[in-house]
Amino acid sequence: MGWALEESDLQGFIDEAIKAGGGEVVVPPGEYVIKKGLKLVDGKGIRLAGMDKERTVLRWEGEEGGWLISVTGGASEKVSIGKLTLEGGNGVLIDGGKGAEVRDCLFQLGKGDGVLLKSGEGAVVESCSFRDIAGVGIKVAVVAKGAVVQGNWLTRCGTGIGVPEKSDALVLSNELVDAAAGVKAMEK
Repeated sequence: MGWALEESDLQGFIDEAIKAGGGEVVVPPGEYVIKKGLKLVDGKGIRLAGMDKERTVLRWEGEEGGWLISVTGGASEKVSIGKLTLEGGNGVLIDGGKGAEVRDCLFQLGKGDGVLLKSGEGAVVESCSFRDIAGVGIKVAVVAKGAVVQGNWLTRCGTGIGVPEKSDALVLSNELVDAAAGVKAMEK
């Protein structure tokens, strides 16, 4: 399938881009074992992207409940994640900041949730595929302001999309197939 860097190498490139005030971290095709999770803390103008979505696989082998990728911190702004396959565990956590994007990714065989928009403003999940996710494919928390969930394909998820009743999230043009619940009002 190609060659792959160690998780610590990927995290090092991410940290360098954050320290530089922005940049692109391109992940070459390969299978990457992730045990601690890639962390983008207070990143601005960072793009983490695979070269080939179906051949660039981040596979969770860490402790239960961990996230493959976490975008955290109130100073985070315009962080973009794209063209990756995220496999196992929980996929992407967005917790704080403005304008985070998850686009054109494949989430599969997740034991938890695919994407959790926990907090922040203007996060976007668009044109992603979710299959065989035990938890919620895309979960939006009530404190995630102005989220957009658009053009995603979800199949065989515990719940396709979870949105709180008092959310201002925009959910449109998603295709849901064979989910225990399609779009569900969540409490948190």
